[in-house]
Amino acid sequence: LDAYTAVGDEASTLFHNPAGLARLPGGSVEVFNPQLGLSKILNEALVDPDAISNKYGNLTSSDFGSLLGTKLYADLQLRLPIVTDAEDNGAWGIAAEVLTFTEVLGNPVLPALKVEYFYDQILFSAYAFEAGPQLTVGFTPKIISRVGLNKVFSFGELFAAGDQLSLEDHPDFKTLNDGTTYLGIGLDAGFIFELPYWDGWNPRIGLSALNIGGMENSKIAGITFGPRENAFDDPIGGELPQINTLGFAVSPHFGGVRYTLSFDYVDYTHTVLPGDDLLLHTRLGFEAAIGVREDG
Repeated sequence: LDAYTAVGDEASTLFHNPAGLARLPGGSVEVFNPQLGLSKILNEALVDPDAISNKYGNLTSSDFGSLLGTKLYADLQLRLPIVTDAEDNGAWGIAAEVLTFTEVLGNPVLPALKVEYFYDQILFSAYAFEAGPQLTVGFTPKIISRVGLNKVFSFGELFAAGDQLSLEDHPDFKTLNDGTTYLGIGLDAGFIFELPYWDGWNPRIGLSALNIGGMENSKIAGITFGPRENAFDDPIGGELPQINTLGFAVSPHFGGVRYTLSFDYVDYTHTVLPGDDLLLHTRLGFEAAIGVREDG
């Protein structure tokens, strides 16, 4: 249950469907909403750090091959949306996100290490308007400053200095430590439509597309960072995956409670979740909100 195409009436809708901004009462503010995701191994490290240190510390080349398929993942989001003038359907905000991901790839003879690290600082401004009696539309242009690394390190690079795993002297890590940053410009877009049926239920539907970075090969692309030597290379700073590109929600209310069912197709660009497995990319969510305003 992890779908986020919003049709709601509170400030966090900015992150999931900017059209919801037009439905906020004046003075709406959300000041802090941290989110943290950890892989199983990192969860274990919090419980018993000594055991994890003994297992993964001071790896040799022979140890490394036994870790094929091992994944370490952490994602921390600190979001600070501030609605400054909700009556005029405008808002601005700042946010930060840190994501780290490593995975041991390849085979036991020549394993490799995929490393992703991103630290994003985000500044955004949102605007929504009524495009008709039942339709609200919203846009959120954003600027993201990213320090990041997205690279697969070969076996030779990992153990170039001897039999111990070491990346500290690699040029890409030195660049990262020097604080090289990239700027990305993107857009969130969405709409909310009040169905002109079932007056007692005031049903809404919502659609949203997040982190649109332009078009690439006739497809919507995510926000990309850093130069590429050719069009087929991954950007040096990585790519911000498109979440909720095909997000959809339906939301009736009855008896003072608004019910929302959401369906999202996650990571449209298949950056984080490769392959065409529909179940892997699908998220469903359900919410029941008590305290609906008089206007529905």
